[in-house]
Amino acid sequence: MKYQFLRLFLTRDEVGLFSGERLPPPVLGRSDYLADKMSQEVKFSARRQVFTYLPFGIIDGFSVGLIGRQRERVENLPPSSGFAPTVHRFWRVSNVFVDLEDHPDGQKVAIQHNGEVGSPMALVRGLADALNHKREFGDWLISTNSLSDGNEFWRVVHANRGKITEATFTYLSPNIFRSKRTIDIAMHRVHADTNTEEMSLRLRNRDGALNLETKRIETSYDYISEGGGRAVVKRGKKTVYDSEKRILTKTVDDDIDIEVTSQ
Repeated sequence: MKYQFLRLFLTRDEVGLFSGERLPPPVLGRSDYLADKMSQEVKFSARRQVFTYLPFGIIDGFSVGLIGRQRERVENLPPSSGFAPTVHRFWRVSNVFVDLEDHPDGQKVAIQHNGEVGSPMALVRGLADALNHKREFGDWLISTNSLSDGNEFWRVVHANRGKITEATFTYLSPNIFRSKRTIDIAMHRVHADTNTEEMSLRLRNRDGALNLETKRIETSYDYISEGGGRAVVKRGKKTVYDSEKRILTKTVDDDIDIEVTSQ
């Protein structure tokens, strides 16, 4: 059973929409707000499909639930019915585990990768969008992004040395990590000055002489690999690396299935 790992970020407006005055502290902290939202059954859409999130409670600090999608297939009735076709409707589900602890770098999500349900990234983003749609001004805003394997990025960079023509780094803003790294401080300042939600850096060299093996790029990619944005690397017209398509994935034992029992 494969799981993909994503990062949830909870941010909020610091000043009033019209007054410009600083808002009071939120009623619930990040952990309690997320626990409250993840305890609700939610119907949501993603990629033109309808899904349902069903919570199963909190276990060892993790909010546990299932995301389900209704499927259907055509079957045939018994010979006595002339093998008449009939539509059988059923559900496929993916396990979801959300770490509720308030980490400086955001909460992690582990979601089962089940092709019959959908893309883990699309599912979690669709669920977050549905929860945000119900939020009141001043509540936490839930954002999500992928975690990626830094070793894979550098493997691709090394394998294509002397052939890389373009690299794009997109950074989420405001500062989503509560740390003192230079890039975190810089992203906080960019957001404070411009109110931007994301910022992109595009590097190009048509001759393939783009050098990504620098300390600055290493720092930038570290930020992205932790869920702070997206990195795309091209060799000519071919994309050789896309962090959103190289999500951190781990294979685990099948015995952690969430058991669905009738009430």
